[in-house]
Amino acid sequence: MRKYFGLFIWLFVIAAIGGGAFFFYHRVTAAPERSYRTAPVKRGSLVSSISATGVVEPEEVVDIGAQVAGRINSFGTDKSGKQVDYGSVVEANTVLAQIDASLYESDLAQAKAQLDVDTAGVAKARADLETSKAKLEQAKSDSETLKAKLDQANSDLTQFNAKLEQVQSDLQQFNAKVEQTKSDLQQFQAKYEQAQRDWARAQKLGPSDALSQEAYDAFKGVYEAALAGVNSAKSMIAQADANAVSQKAVIAQARANIESQKSVIAQSKAAIESQKSVIAQASAAILSSDAAIKQAQGTVAHDVAGVSRAQQNVDYCTIKSPVKGVIIDRRVNIGQTVVSSLNAPSLFLLAKNLNRMQVWVSMNEADIGNIKPGQPVTFTIDAFAGRVFKGSVRKVRLNATMTQNVVTYTVEVETDNSSGTLLPYMTANAQFEVARREDVLLVPNAALRYVPKPDEIAPDVVQEEEEKPARGQGRSGSENPSTVKAETTAKSDTPEKPAHVKSGMGRARVWIKDGNFLRPIRIRTGITDGVNTEVKSDELTEETMLIVGKQSQTSADGDAPKNPFAPQLGRPRSSQSSSTQPK
Repeated sequence: MRKYFGLFIWLFVIAAIGGGAFFFYHRVTAAPERSYRTAPVKRGSLVSSISATGVVEPEEVVDIGAQVAGRINSFGTDKSGKQVDYGSVVEANTVLAQIDASLYESDLAQAKAQLDVDTAGVAKARADLETSKAKLEQAKSDSETLKAKLDQANSDLTQFNAKLEQVQSDLQQFNAKVEQTKSDLQQFQAKYEQAQRDWARAQKLGPSDALSQEAYDAFKGVYEAALAGVNSAKSMIAQADANAVSQKAVIAQARANIESQKSVIAQSKAAIESQKSVIAQASAAILSSDAAIKQAQGTVAHDVAGVSRAQQNVDYCTIKSPVKGVIIDRRVNIGQTVVSSLNAPSLFLLAKNLNRMQVWVSMNEADIGNIKPGQPVTFTIDAFAGRVFKGSVRKVRLNATMTQNVVTYTVEVETDNSSGTLLPYMTANAQFEVARREDVLLVPNAALRYVPKPDEIAPDVVQEEEEKPARGQGRSGSENPSTVKAETTAKSDTPEKPAHVKSGMGRARVWIKDGNFLRPIRIRTGITDGVNTEVKSDELTEETMLIVGKQSQTSADGDAPKNPFAPQLGRPRSSQSSSTQPK
């Protein structure tokens, strides 16, 4: 029995040594067991946004200043009857402050007095104008009368000249008739003398045998007829002489009338010339009066402007609210002197309506292309932790600013503040919604960034990749695993550009565990919120577990002390996780 017992012991020892050797060989030659961190594919909603900070501002602010210089005498009262101060609610045209107006009131009184003087000057100039017009009208009337008188005198002169010519013609006829009568008288005288001689002889003879009674009577008749003819001719000559004297008197009278009319005409012409001078003087006086009126009116207009300006300065001493609103800032005190020079001093800052507020967000130029009017925005305020406010983009201001070579634009976000929660100049942390997806597959960004080592990839995948021609493709194609690792290591120090700045879908791949190896799944990526990314793939389903990193291996004895110089038999080297935490 001892012989068999000893043989059994040796067989057991040999079997133990052989089992230990086999176990040691298996531990050394077998592939190390790998442990990975995984995350499931989920389905849900995704919002891509841009983060920025801004300041809460009233929608419309009015900076109320002073246009005149002076001392602040008093403040007005607000809607509740209290003195205007910070936070006072005021209506339009509410008196906010009163500046000392004594100097401006003195200027106003002086301007009004000067206006009265110049207005009286205008009235006097107008009276002078009316007088000059009356003189002109009278001179024109007198001139017309003198012209009529001159025309009448010229007509009378023409008549007198005609009458003179007629009388002279009659005188010539009378003279011719006298000459004719004188010639007839000579004939009658000769006949008379012949008849007288014959009658004297007949008287001597008397009626007798020598001279018959008939002849006697004939001589007597001839004598008496010749005597009558001589007497008639003498009478006619005397009458003609009388007529000639009368005609000469008429001629003299006509000549006297002509000279008189010439004198009247000369006087009328002189009077007309005198009236022309009067008319010229009256016209000149009218022009002078017109010029004086215009000058006086210009002076009055200047005085009116001066009165208006002085009145405006007096009115400017009363500072009124131009609109309804709330006093945000009061920058003066009673007794303080304000000086208005090139820039109006600011007295009050008034917000028209605090029910509507704006957030002025400073946006980097790299993100400004994704901001559009009407775009939804959410923001938070440090003073109200856990509360989210909503708004929308109103406009993007075009006046960019550059600070340390960084270009930024101001984006106006409007929001409702009916509750009065938001106060001016609070700091806001805004999120601009760029894109939204509903009911889509979501994968963690860490799964997109993870790249395994070549020995972790399934051999058939590695063989398939090596059989394809090396074409320097990016992550959107079939990459060589070693190339992918090198590229990923090079890019790990560079911040990844947000996916929402991309247009359309990108290409990538994620990894799933296949036994002791990893196998890729090609996907198309969409928008991201920095933690998860929208994907599309026919190979992925909900709850598919994706590799997001590698777990670090620890020793079995946990926290037991280790000898760094002791041999580590059968223990694979631990490797650092290649995954990166999501932003």
